[in-house]
Amino acid sequence: MNKKIIFSGGGTGGHIFPAIHLMKHFFDKKYQVLLVTDIRGNNFIKNKTEYKSYIIKAGTPTNKNLVKKILSFFLILYSIIKSIFILKKEKPDLILGFGGYVSFPICFASKLLNLPFIIYESNIKMGRANKYLS
Repeated sequence: MNKKIIFSGGGTGGHIFPAIHLMKHFFDKKYQVLLVTDIRGNNFIKNKTEYKSYIIKAGTPTNKNLVKKILSFFLILYSIIKSIFILKKEKPDLILGFGGYVSFPICFASKLLNLPFIIYESNIKMGRANKYLS
């Protein structure tokens, strides 16, 4: 049986392009790979049928009024619960988080389930999602 790796990153180029390139590398090495991202990130792989993907929603609780901040916490909690179901279904050997708020729920859920995860940060200053996970 092949090892399975879940890649997760936000839908912007700085998060999704490194994830896709590393996914391709491991796919070529016969690993099972899948991507957990948002709608924007999923658009980058929609023509690549060899990659399975899940879409989750996650927002930032910063820079919002009180009502939006509270709603974003509920959305994050919902995304963590959905991530637990994804992890239970897929049974990955490793989770790689590439940053962006969409990577937070799946990496946090992996921590709850005691699954190994790696944080990938390509910037000099660590992003908020990766900082919370570290």
